[in-house]
Amino acid sequence: MRHPLNKKYYLNNLLISLSLLALGLSVWFYKEPLYETASPRYLIVGFCSAFLFPFSRKLIENTCLRFTSREFWTTGLLTESPGKNGLYVIYFFICMITAIPLGGSFFIYLGIKRAT
Repeated sequence: MRHPLNKKYYLNNLLISLSLLALGLSVWFYKEPLYETASPRYLIVGFCSAFLFPFSRKLIENTCLRFTSREFWTTGLLTESPGKNGLYVIYFFICMITAIPLGGSFFIYLGIKRAT
């Protein structure tokens, strides 16, 4: 059973994405002053990606769970262990990169679904 995208899920994932954005911006601006390296386009894309991250993550989760079970993601090589933290980093990175195209399409899909 897939879980719906509710406010708690969105806010929890928004906190994750804003933390990733803050970490990325602090590393980016650490070496150069803000006024020399900041392009408004990059900042806009970063914030859009952060706010669409929960939608992207939900779409990726729903797609993966359509073809696998929840038990698959918690057994065998994917058991909860310190080694799995690296997979979480890769997963969040993929969600952040695909947030605008996947999150935007998921947002459009939800709008169409609610309109009908």
